[in-house]
Amino acid sequence: MKAHAEYSSTLAGLIGDNSERFGNYQELPEFVKEIFPDLPYSKSQLSLDLPRWNFLDRQMDLSGLSVLEIGSNLGYFCLRLAREKGCRITGYEPIADYAKASEVMAEACGIADLCEFKAEGVSLNEIDALPEASLIIELNVLHHAGAVFDKDLAAGPEGWRRYAVDRLGKLRRKGRTLFFQTGNSRGDETLFPSNRAAHAMKDILEEAGWRILSVGAVANPDNQEYSVYGVGEIDQVPVYDCRRNVGTGMVEYWRDGKLAGQHITGLANRPVWICEA
Repeated sequence: MKAHAEYSSTLAGLIGDNSERFGNYQELPEFVKEIFPDLPYSKSQLSLDLPRWNFLDRQMDLSGLSVLEIGSNLGYFCLRLAREKGCRITGYEPIADYAKASEVMAEACGIADLCEFKAEGVSLNEIDALPEASLIIELNVLHHAGAVFDKDLAAGPEGWRRYAVDRLGKLRRKGRTLFFQTGNSRGDETLFPSNRAAHAMKDILEEAGWRILSVGAVANPDNQEYSVYGVGEIDQVPVYDCRRNVGTGMVEYWRDGKLAGQHITGLANRPVWICEA
């Protein structure tokens, strides 16, 4: 095993304080921060990794699962699943530095034998070649289709919706359970209204053949903890009319004509879903 200083130097070079690169989107697990307390990495997104983890952990027995994560970023979910739940995981991450950093963290934490990270994304026509898994995780990947990947397959909101059903349908044939989240816009293009986030994705997931087990939603944008709803409670799932304030640069969360909160992104308005094939 490499010396701690070598791991630390390698990680600093891969994920050093660079907030321009994909927004320093993800948190690092606490056990990684304990091993590398001086790592020069600062997160610039909303702190929703732990609330999402807590939601997933409350809803499922995660012990010993085979896990496939598409868009694993810095490996927060993969690393925690391997270290804390003994899961065997495969993470796909198109940012090569992030995939390598995840690999280095797994090795430094003694869980490299449970983790495989691939520096690549997963396009629609590559899903059939994926390994099968007990749990598939895809968080905030789908709304980039047509802009970042599969640009010829998801043109316009209607094209994106058809693509979403096709992609989620293909994923259903690869995993028994799905942990999923997506946004509603790509750039300046709105894919579905933000205040219809729960209904829009319920329809897409069910059309793709998934059975929804539970939905998580942030009831208070300033609290950012997920409340749990059943599929029959979809009308009760709190969602917001999210608008970017051009003056402040912040995303405002409006509900029932009242400003409920504001953040740097609309991430807290995106329901999380646990579904069964």
